[in-house]
Amino acid sequence: MLHRIVVINSTLYAKANLLLGDAESIQLAAENNVGKSSLINCLNFLYILDKREWKFGDNSTSETIRHYFKTIDQSYVVFEIVKDGHYCIVVKRAAEKENLDYYISPHAYADEMFFKREGDTIEPLKFKEVMGNLTKRGIDVKPKISRDDLYQRIYSQQRRDKPVVITTDKVKRVGNSRSNSFTKMYKHLIKADAINEDAFKDALLIADNRKDASLDVFTDRSQTVLQEFEAKREKISRLEAVATDFSNFKLLNNQFNTYRERCSALKVNFFENYKNAYPVLREESRDDGLLAIQIRTLQTQLDSTLGKEKDKMVADRALLKKTSKTR
Repeated sequence: MLHRIVVINSTLYAKANLLLGDAESIQLAAENNVGKSSLINCLNFLYILDKREWKFGDNSTSETIRHYFKTIDQSYVVFEIVKDGHYCIVVKRAAEKENLDYYISPHAYADEMFFKREGDTIEPLKFKEVMGNLTKRGIDVKPKISRDDLYQRIYSQQRRDKPVVITTDKVKRVGNSRSNSFTKMYKHLIKADAINEDAFKDALLIADNRKDASLDVFTDRSQTVLQEFEAKREKISRLEAVATDFSNFKLLNNQFNTYRERCSALKVNFFENYKNAYPVLREESRDDGLLAIQIRTLQTQLDSTLGKEKDKMVADRALLKKTSKTR
């Protein structure tokens, strides 16, 4: 089972490490032009051993190799496999033009096997340094293996071969080539936008060897379904565009509802207290009520005290004026 994909020192990535683990499926989500397709398309190097069958958009084989393997000695694609233990299939650029070399290393992937750290910088090791690093750790790396040996390593009916894909007798190798019915279908899946009626027919019927069977895929009804699907996709895009604003609105609405509930509770509490206190206040605020008498008494005291203080201040003021004139 493919456990991990690592791309080191490519044109696009300094290091990309995608852990698949034992997940039945994964989803890559990111903005456009950040490398999702490049990461997925490097699976061609594992599952399609005939480079003439590689699908990398409109790029040629040489452009593709330069894209993934920026240098001969310091660029790698590593596939970590779990099959009765961990091992890695290491892919690097060959010295010959437009070719790749494959190596088998019986260990789980680790960054320190392929990188060296100097201060705050991390730099990929040259291939000889990688080999020496693995040897020091007691890891026996198999010499460069042929594509035929690699085919047996990737596709086999025998578990003892520790293949990436355990096949059945229905998966037949196509002559002496390194293709089979799985790779014929896989190359369509890896570039789904290039599927047409012939390709779809070929992918579905290759295992049954029914090349001449007719299959109408893109009928009028199919076009209608595609149009309906496109309309729904546009609707989803519009909804996604306002998702942030809707989330903010929802948050504000929740806050408003909370404040409204609090205000309603305070209002009910106020009227309840007012209802209980009103008879007492009304009784005490009558002219002959206790509160009214206390208010009048306090007013009289204030008027008396303040009147005396006022008279004293007026007398003091007159005295000050008289004194200032005589001087």
